[in-house]
Amino acid sequence: MKNLSRLVAHRSSHCEASLSCLQVFTSERVLKDHERRCVVHKPQMITFPDPEVPDQCKFSFTRHQYEHEQDFYLVCDFEACLMKNGDPSLDPTMINRHEMAGYCLHRMTKHENYQTQPKLYSGPGAVEHFFDAIFSEADEISQILSVQRPMLPLTVDERIAYDNATVCQNCKTTFSVVNPKCRHHNHVSGRYLFSGLSAL
Repeated sequence: MKNLSRLVAHRSSHCEASLSCLQVFTSERVLKDHERRCVVHKPQMITFPDPEVPDQCKFSFTRHQYEHEQDFYLVCDFEACLMKNGDPSLDPTMINRHEMAGYCLHRMTKHENYQTQPKLYSGPGAVEHFFDAIFSEADEISQILSVQRPMLPLTVDERIAYDNATVCQNCKTTFSVVNPKCRHHNHVSGRYLFSGLSAL
C-alpha cells in the first residue's frame, strides 16, 4: 500500500529540504522543528557495496521455506487525475490533489481452472470500489486454499526422481534417519513437487 499512498499524495507549494537527512517537509516551521533533533546525528548518505570486497557484493539466503512459488497473487494498476484544489480554506498551500479515477485488478495463477479475466473499473468512488474488489478476491482465494487436496499418483519420471534423491531439493540437506525423505505436493492441484524434509 506504500506505492498507493504515494500515488494519491497531494502536491504542495512548500517543499523544504533538510541538508542532514533525505526527507522533505511541507513547511519551514516543520523543517525547523525537525532540525533541532536531526542535527545531533550524522548526515544521511547513500552508500554502495565496494566491488573490491566480494563479501559485500554477495547476498546469502537461508529462508528456504519462502522459495516456493505462490499459487495466487494480484496485479493492480491505477489511474489518477490531478485535480485543482477546490477549497483553499482547508489548506492554502495545496495546489493539486490526486483523485483516483479507475483501476485494473488481475488475479495471477498458474492453475487454469482458477484463472479469471481482469477486473476493470473507471468512475466515481474508485478507491472504495477497488477495496471491495480486493476483499472479494481475498475471500475467493481463501476458499480455494482452504481445501487441502491429496497428492496425485506420481508419474514414472517423478517416481524415479524421488527414489534417486539423496538431498532435499529445497534446502540441500542430506536425508537421514533424523531427516527422513518426504514427498511434497501442491495442495491446490495435488501435483507432486519435490522430495524434501518433512519439517518444511
